[in-house]
Parts: sequence; C-alpha cells; structure tokens
Amino acid sequence: MGAAGHFVYVQGQDIINMAKKIESPCIASCRLQGGLCVDCGRSVEEIRRWKAMKHPEKMATVKRAEQRRKKVNSDEY
Repeated sequence: MGAAGHFVYVQGQDIINMAKKIESPCIASCRLQGGLCVDCGRSVEEIRRWKAMKHPEKMATVKRAEQRRKKVNSDEY
C-alpha cells in the first residue's frame, strides 16, 4: 500500500526496480563461521544468490539475517 492506505499498482520494470531497492545487509566485513557471516547474518548461499533474488526473497532473507544477528549477539553476552 502507498501513502494514506492507498494501493499502489506496479508492473514490469517497476517490480525489477523495487527488488533492486532492497539494500543488501552486507557491511563489507565478511567473517564466515559455520556457513554464516557473523556480521551480516546471511548464509553463504544467501550471499551467493543475493543479486538473483526477487523482492520477496530478499525481504525474507533480510528478516532471517536480522534474526540470526540478534541470536549471535545475545549468545555473546
């Protein structure tokens, strides 16, 4: 939905542009442990596939990465 609860319809190139707008969680400091980057929270497979992912998959990946980072940070204390 767009501003003020109005639906926004997108198609074709707009969908491609939306997928590109999702920022990668990469912070350019890769430290891999057990198949995961402890800095961005993504798996090696997610890092490898990032550019090919569509919008919903990128959103899900960012959410999983955030949950992993929270878990790693809480385990450190």
